[in-house]
This record gives sequence, C-alpha cells and structure tokens, in this order.
Amino acid sequence: MANGAIPTLTVTLFSQDGGHYGVELAFTRLTTAADRPPERGVAGFNPEALLQAGDDAQAYGSLLAQGLFSSPSLREFFNTSLAIAQASVQPYRIRLRIHSNAPELHSWRWETLCNPFTGAFLAADANLRWSREIFSQSWSEIEIRPRGELRSLLAVANPAELKKGVKLLGQTLAEVDVTGELERAQTSLRGVGQIDTLSSPDGGPWQVTLENLVGKLRQGYDILYLVCHGALLVEDPYDPASPHKPFLLLELPDGRKDLLAGESLVAQIAALDARVIPRLIVLAACQSGGSGQTLDSEVAASADRGALSALGPRLAEAGVPAVIAMQGNVKMKTVEKVVPVFFEELVKDGQLERALALARSAAIAARRDDWWVPVLYTRLKDGLLFPPPQALAAAVIERQPFEPETVYIPAGSFIMGRQVGSGVVEYETPQGQVFLSAYRIGVYPVTNNEFVKFIRQTHRLTAPEMGWEGQSPPKGQEEYPVRGVTWFDALDYCRWLSEQTGRKYSLPSEAQWEKAARGTDGSLYPWGDAWQPDRTNQGNNHTAQVGAFPAQSGFGLYDLVGNVLQWTTTLWGEKRLSPDPQFVYPWKDDGRDDPEANRQLRRVLRGSAFSDPPQLCTCTARRSFLPADRGQPGKWHGFRIVMIL
Repeated sequence: MANGAIPTLTVTLFSQDGGHYGVELAFTRLTTAADRPPERGVAGFNPEALLQAGDDAQAYGSLLAQGLFSSPSLREFFNTSLAIAQASVQPYRIRLRIHSNAPELHSWRWETLCNPFTGAFLAADANLRWSREIFSQSWSEIEIRPRGELRSLLAVANPAELKKGVKLLGQTLAEVDVTGELERAQTSLRGVGQIDTLSSPDGGPWQVTLENLVGKLRQGYDILYLVCHGALLVEDPYDPASPHKPFLLLELPDGRKDLLAGESLVAQIAALDARVIPRLIVLAACQSGGSGQTLDSEVAASADRGALSALGPRLAEAGVPAVIAMQGNVKMKTVEKVVPVFFEELVKDGQLERALALARSAAIAARRDDWWVPVLYTRLKDGLLFPPPQALAAAVIERQPFEPETVYIPAGSFIMGRQVGSGVVEYETPQGQVFLSAYRIGVYPVTNNEFVKFIRQTHRLTAPEMGWEGQSPPKGQEEYPVRGVTWFDALDYCRWLSEQTGRKYSLPSEAQWEKAARGTDGSLYPWGDAWQPDRTNQGNNHTAQVGAFPAQSGFGLYDLVGNVLQWTTTLWGEKRLSPDPQFVYPWKDDGRDDPEANRQLRRVLRGSAFSDPPQLCTCTARRSFLPADRGQPGKWHGFRIVMIL
C-alpha cells in the first residue's frame, strides 16, 4: 500500500486561477479493495481572518477547518473516511501535501487545524497520525532496526557569548541549559540502545562544531537531537520578498559562537553514506521549520515566508526520512515539556506521529501557547522508527458471535478530570495527565442479546428491573443495552466471557472509561466542548437501541452518555456525596480498582442515563452506588466491557 498499513487521508492543496485554492482528498484504507475516487473542491480560506487570529490557536485552526472543508462534499468525504477508519479499529493517518504552485501555504500553521465537526486539534489527537510530506530526492531504502539496536546522538550548543548576555541574531538570547537538556533526553530515551552526547557545558574539546557534529554522524546514528538557537533570516531586510536562509548558532573549537548557514549542515548530511544518515532528526531550534509568520497584504502572494527554505524541510529534501522542526520561535519551557514526552512515547512503539501528538497534547495541558510549533516532515510510509512490539497485534482480533465488539485504545497519556472552577463539583477535580497501558473497550454498552447467553448458561434469575420476560429480553429490544444490572452481575458476566473466549475481560476502570470517551484532548463531551443534543439518547423517557445515535467519541464508541449509566471497577467509598479520601483525584493505579475489595463500598458509575440533564452528560461526570444496586426508573445501570491486553 502506497501510504502505509493504516487508513490514510491525503490532503493535497494547490493553486487555481483567480487566486483560489483547490483541495483534493484521497483516502486509502486497509483492504486492497477499490477505494472511492478522490474528492475535489475549492477551499474558502480567508487569509485576512487568519492574520487577525494571530496566536489564538483555536481561532486559527477553526478558520483553517472552515476554509479547507467549506465544500459540503469535502466535509462529507472527511467524515466518511474518519468513520471507516474508526470502524477498522486502526488509527487514522492524515498527510498534508502542498503543491509546488502554492508555496505560500507552507507558512500557514497547519498543525492547529481543527476537526470541522468537533473542533478538536487534529495534530494533538493520539488516535490520528498527522504529518506533512516533503518531496525528497533520495531513492535510498530505509532500513528499520529493532529498538534495542538504535543509536542516538544528543548535541547541545551553548556558545560562550550566551553566558555573557551578548546580543545575537538581533536579540539577547537565553543561555541553553545544557545539563538539563541532556538529562531530560537521556532519561526519556532510556531503552533505545546506545545514547551518546556532544556538548561542553564547562568548556573542553567536545564543542558542537560542524566538524565534530558531522564526524559523529559518520559513525552512524539513527536519532539526532540537536538543541541550539536558530533563525530564518532574509538576505535583504528591506525587501519582504527577499530569499530566506536558515542559520544555526553552533560553536567554534574555542567555545565562541559560530553563526552557521543551515545550507552547510544540509550539504554535509546529504553527502553522508545513505546507510548512516539519521532516520530521525529533532531540531530544538527556533525557526528551523519556518518563521511562523502568516501572509499579510504587503507580502507577495508567491512568498512562502521562507518555510521551504528552513532547515527542517531542506533536510527532508536531502533524504532524512523524518525531521521534527520548529515553525517559528519556540520557548525553552515548551521544549522542556514537548521533547521528553515525545521521546518517552516514541520508545514505547516507535510511532512518530502518535508520539508527537501526545507531546503536543501535554503542552496544551500545560497551557503552552506555542504547542503547535513542532512540525513533522516524513516520508516513512508507516510512520515507524522501529518495528512495533507484538502487543500492537492486538489492534485487530477475530471475535466470536456472542462476543461484544471492542475497539483498540493505544497506550499513552490523556487529560483526566476537570479544572477547579465555578460550577465544577470538587470530586471531578483536579485535572491531570494519566498514563494507561493499551486496552480494548466495548464499542457499545453490553446488549440484551449479548447478555442472554450468559443468563441461560449460568441459570441466573432475571430481576424485574431488567424488564425481561423470564429468560428472554423483550421482543424488539434485543439490541437495547441490558439495564437494571448490579455491579456483581456485570463483573460475573466479564468473568464468564473470559472463560468462554480465553481472553481476559473486566469492567473498565473509570480512567479507562474516560480516556475512551474524551480521547487525549480533554474535551468536555465525547464529541467536543459544545453540547449537541442530536448525538445522544438524552431527555427521553426510554432507552434506545445501541448505535441509534452517531458515534460519540474519536475512538468510534457509541452510547457513552445517554441511554444507561455504566459500572466501572473503581471504588468510591462509604459516603454518597463525596469519595473517601483514599479514592479522591488524581486517579492512580493504587488498588482502587480491586474487584475483591470490600463488597459494601460504593463503586463509580460513568456516563449518563436517558433521563439525565446535559450537565450530567459530560466525560467527567461521576456517580456512585452500592454494588448491589440496579438503579432507578430512568436511571438504570448498564455496563460496557474492557479486554485487558
């Protein structure tokens, strides 16, 4: 498959007559069956509005989405392709291609692009794979080596002038924290084979000179992490259309500054034997991916603000398979947040795009307003730096007819809980990052039809609250969620299902439930931050068939809110109005999900029932009941299952 082994949407932008931009969406799915022909349309971008949006990433990304998907047919194509990808329980790749006749679009902040339906940032969603494609002259085949055989080089340049506060590149630049940068990167990359460094924090022979850097690279490194100051400068500052050139602030042998033209580094790397060119270069250098400035009316329409002249795109053109660069000025605090998360996540499965999405998400959670600055250019077909662990084979399974359908939730961090504020109940706070291992979770709540075999095989009596007719569900309600079940009923079903299938099933922890509901972007509702009554069975007087309303979360899950409340394994405590102190947030894997704990303690339910008001339909809403409770009319208890991988 041309674009790798997961469903891929290629977005191509090109210039048309009359100053308009054309859009082509092409979708390639997992199977070898024929795909729908590409969809073409005309974008409705408003450059003036983008300029006014400035550094407001949400406003900027929403304007990009409005312009890119202004055509109803393009919106429909995007939505359908996303639904197909979700149904295939695979991640969804989006690759941006910009035609050579529209170079000015390279300077736009595409990493802020929002989902036109939910408003979520696409490039910060761990379930998506977002990157930009840059044409490369290299025809060399890329050898993928196991994680333990990879070699990393960490180079941190801090010229002597920075310690003296000398003005460089037109401004007084901050001194680089050499020790801190090295320690953070070494800690994050632990487990990826050999790690070498190139730096002289206190003077010495190992300065980050061009000669030393290239000499090291000739030894063969898979990852180069280069930390230094950088800039994209115009040859003639009085001519807005003047060519841009990238510069890096490296070191001379005596430790003083060396304002190195980026072209020199590109030429040296391009001249390396293809077998030793790094597979990944991470440039923690300002403007290494462009100036970060969008077009204004005073700049010629053909100018790209030097985006393609920047070091990152130039290295990608020269044959480096994957480059992460900074499209504008990046704050050191943001680098300190983004890079460790990126490397930590990369070590887990080698997936570049997923790791960077989680790093951006962490920066958003830390309120770093320049979270969008890191940009990934890659020609790796599957986005993998090294072969994934065998656990990822669990992304696709063969299920038995009575077995509930599940979706794969990859390992990683997500935003759990809410920020303290007016109207926010205390037991839903504070908000924080929670890491979970990979798991699978039910696409729907368990249905009557899935529960009936368990009832009959175990000879269990049904309760009046379930609304069944003896051992059979009500006619016509076979695909409705099973309701009026106790926590013990739900857990016993999971144990029975484990015995029947040979897999390990359980109820979800509330952390697993919340991650599956809201993804990694911390949205208020499963579909975004705005209430959408047509997305859920809410405000009615009866349950509905599962899947009767659109998928609610980015993972493709249905009926997370509305229909029935859902049991989790998580303990609440003895009191109804507030959890016991040992079970308050932040959530931890500290024994609070022990199924064998005190059977008289209340357990947490998530989601909402069909009679609940919107304020109880959030991703963070929590309620508790004794495990023997079945719920109340209009607020019956149901559940969905988790497969432990």
